[in-house]
Amino acid sequence: MNRIVHLTAEHRELLDILGVKSPATLARYNAEQLLNDLRLANTHFERNLPLPDERLVEEWIAQAQTIVREETAVPQEQETGAVKETDNLPNRLGGKALPVLTHHKRTPAASHRKAREETADRSVSERYMHPRGIRHTTPIRTWLGAVIAILFWLCGLSLIFLLPYILLFNHTLLRWHIIAFAFIGLILFLYLIVSFRCRCSVCKIRIFSWQRYVRNRKMHTIWGLGRVVPTALHILLFKWFRCPSCGTAQRLRNPHSSR
Repeated sequence: MNRIVHLTAEHRELLDILGVKSPATLARYNAEQLLNDLRLANTHFERNLPLPDERLVEEWIAQAQTIVREETAVPQEQETGAVKETDNLPNRLGGKALPVLTHHKRTPAASHRKAREETADRSVSERYMHPRGIRHTTPIRTWLGAVIAILFWLCGLSLIFLLPYILLFNHTLLRWHIIAFAFIGLILFLYLIVSFRCRCSVCKIRIFSWQRYVRNRKMHTIWGLGRVVPTALHILLFKWFRCPSCGTAQRLRNPHSSR
């Protein structure tokens, strides 16, 4: 078997399980039968070894037949004949019953093309509504942090309009002015103790920090809004997000839970 090229250690282990330890035994197989027996042995013994493709198996058999033809004057009919009925895989394995597996037929190129078209036709909402990635370590805090981050951004916008209004049109602080400033201060406090402490489960960076991250090109961004607000909106809408630094997808809920 050492004379057969393109025969890796994993493939040789599968052949040893089948009892194929010489070119003479390998030469009696056809490619389809050998590939099926390799698949059955891999499943029955739970080896999870990589299976060769049909073209590689045909190359092995052709090399084995050439070696046998050179060493012994075996007739062509015996070289290409099928394995005997008593020499099948269950008998070589001590009569153990093996699971019946269906043959994997090659999928035509048209079927692959159709599958890609169906995948491309999915709506964006259908693909995004399914939570993906690893489970986040603090899902409740991250969800609350997203809510507070959006409120903090809205309060910042309102403050931009509120201060010029007070300075230009009304120099006296009214009751609703005081309430507005108190609410903005409360949101700022919640942002510092909740949103600012939310971190990625993998790289431990702050998710809702306004610091700029350039490592991940798949971060959630909207032109004019930056990164924090789109990430928070994505968390609230779809219950998962990508880390703005390492890019790891992280979900806040079980993907099989009710939506």
